[in-house]
Amino acid sequence: MRSSFGPTPQRDDGSSSATGPELAALGGRVYMFGIRSIVRQHRTLGWVTAVAMSVVIAAALTWLAPRMAPARRGDSATFWKAALRVELNGPSNRLVGPAYCQLDGWYYYEEPHFHGTHLYRVPVDEALADFGRVSEALRAAGDDQTIPSYVRAGFEKWSERPAVEQSPEVLFADVKTARREYWKIRNPDLLARADQYEQEVVLCCLRTRWYWATLLFEWLYLSGLVLFAAWPWVRGQGWRGWAIRAGLLPLQFMLPVYLGYAATSFTSAGPSGGVLYPWLLRLVQGYRCNDLDRLILSHLPPVLEPLSPSIGPAMVLSSRGMPGPTTALLLGALAAAGVFAIEKVRNYSVRRYRPSTVTPASL
Repeated sequence: MRSSFGPTPQRDDGSSSATGPELAALGGRVYMFGIRSIVRQHRTLGWVTAVAMSVVIAAALTWLAPRMAPARRGDSATFWKAALRVELNGPSNRLVGPAYCQLDGWYYYEEPHFHGTHLYRVPVDEALADFGRVSEALRAAGDDQTIPSYVRAGFEKWSERPAVEQSPEVLFADVKTARREYWKIRNPDLLARADQYEQEVVLCCLRTRWYWATLLFEWLYLSGLVLFAAWPWVRGQGWRGWAIRAGLLPLQFMLPVYLGYAATSFTSAGPSGGVLYPWLLRLVQGYRCNDLDRLILSHLPPVLEPLSPSIGPAMVLSSRGMPGPTTALLLGALAAAGVFAIEKVRNYSVRRYRPSTVTPASL
């Protein structure tokens, strides 16, 4: 039978034979065939691992998406408490802010806390179903001190309008006008702050339209980061490929933050401004930016900031320490040096414990 690695020499009597060099050549071909098979399997395993990690990232994003959503599902009673300070379900201690807006068939309201605001939304039809109860409660309120004077003034103005103009939106506008007049007399400085506060809440509402883009961006970027790190495995590259990517990986990982994405995750607000990525940033908290870092960051455009859901107006924010670009490069240099050291130790071990070659001349 003919060998797949080349013709086998024949003796003069017809039997096959092979000289030493021919056997060595045949062994080399077998060795190379085995190496190619191993490398092919090695690369396939690299692709499978990268794809599996991408699936894991997609699953994590799906699991975290409701929790990290910029607006959560609210209820009609709480919305009316935020908008007109009317308690449909009786008195409660729940703190809701005065800012609200209507967008894409939803009423939005907010629940402030020390490090930002929680945004909630309720369908317009669901909220308007309770409007009759709200208007009756305001008519029966009289001088009830639990309802602010500007709400009573706005409702009184609304009640004097023709019936065709007595819509919920007109009532909201009248109450807002009365509130502005109230603060203009009592505290003009607070009026400016209230306007800014409301604008920040409206910005939070607008960011909800782009939440799908936030999810898509994180899946693409984190999957690309995994593929970037595993590329030497996928392509069968040597230790130099691993060292280069290990050196660049910390900077690549921090790049979205440097461009304005999920930057509030390094404050007392905690993981925020994203979905999965802010939770991964907790692994690198506690570092500090030096003067060079601040200079570099001041010249980087925040192009990714619009993709980052806003935490809203915050009463207090404290820093938890973010690694700057120089720290990321230093960590990358240490990682690359680690790859180089591992390669040197491996080569030393191979030479140290390689079995000696026995030749006929040495016997």
